[in-house]
Amino acid sequence: HEEFSMLCDYRYSAVLAVNYLYELGHRDIAFFSYGPDNLTIRQKEDGFTEEMKKLGLPPKIFRAGDATDTLSAGSKLTELLINTNELPTAIWCASELMAVGVLNTLKANGICVPKDISVIGHDDLYFDIFPDIGLTTLHTPMKEIGVAAVNLAISLINNDEKIEPRQLFSTTLIKRKTTAKAP
Repeated sequence: HEEFSMLCDYRYSAVLAVNYLYELGHRDIAFFSYGPDNLTIRQKEDGFTEEMKKLGLPPKIFRAGDATDTLSAGSKLTELLINTNELPTAIWCASELMAVGVLNTLKANGICVPKDISVIGHDDLYFDIFPDIGLTTLHTPMKEIGVAAVNLAISLINNDEKIEPRQLFSTTLIKRKTTAKAP
């Protein structure tokens, strides 16, 4: 029996995020991640490392907390970099809530987004909840993945011979208000 999978290409997310920030003139770019280690996180971290190296830039990956509270993880990492005077000009976060934690901490410390620092999130799930933030993010095509899952289930029930065993979906960059040219 064959295995079926529907995956999102999170390595491609890194390509989009890093190259967009690079085009804006950012050279000091960090990736904020969290535990536990899993395929999604590894793809984002590996993609980030590869893309930064391609551009001749040092990949800076910071990991804190876990998936149950990415908001706090974003705050902790931001606080750490502010306190050690190592804040980059741009941060790409592994999730949108992590980016909200970053934005809250930057604001509390008088650091302006996007004038002083650019921030990108990932998923585009919370735009309706946080419309005022205008977070630049990578949109995960959840609706398309859901439709594909339903179609797969119907095909399996109907014993369809033409089932695509593996489907790969790509993220898209949604440019909003939290990114700008490097200071």
